[in-house]
Amino acid sequence: KGIFGIQGCGFAVFSDIRRRECLIEGGSGIDSINAEMPIYLPEGYEAGTLGTPAIVTAAAGAEFVYSQGVDSISAHIRSLSDMLAERILSIRHTKLYGYDNGILSFNLGSRPSSAVAAALDEHGICVRGGLHCAPSAHKKLGTTSQGTVRISLSVFNTEEQLDEFYKALYEISNM
Repeated sequence: KGIFGIQGCGFAVFSDIRRRECLIEGGSGIDSINAEMPIYLPEGYEAGTLGTPAIVTAAAGAEFVYSQGVDSISAHIRSLSDMLAERILSIRHTKLYGYDNGILSFNLGSRPSSAVAAALDEHGICVRGGLHCAPSAHKKLGTTSQGTVRISLSVFNTEEQLDEFYKALYEISNM
């Protein structure tokens, strides 16, 4: 996510040259007649067709991050996070469960997080409501039945968008 590749894009970096077991085998393209993966690298890890679109987007994303600078991107996201946290907390009956690195999690009173997320969607604001694949965290927070609304900020978000979010959440809170 941090280098803006498309969903499903990923890679592994090993600190040594030791051969690892294959996770997926078959169809190397280099030695297709052989049922075993090649012993030479990187082909020995390349079962099937490479995800070329994913590789291209990850490369372009990495170039973007390099051109902007990690510190600059982090500072922008941190600034937006602080501003948004302040705005969320200024609305009656909101509870902010914490925020870090552009991820904010909150609830609006006792309303189901999915209902708040749906109401924000009607305002053209994309957030996620629910347990976020983290049931243990929600158990600890006491939000298992309600979930939380999660906002994920990016370097591409603006202060104007925070204003739009605040206005929408304020309106929803008064419904």
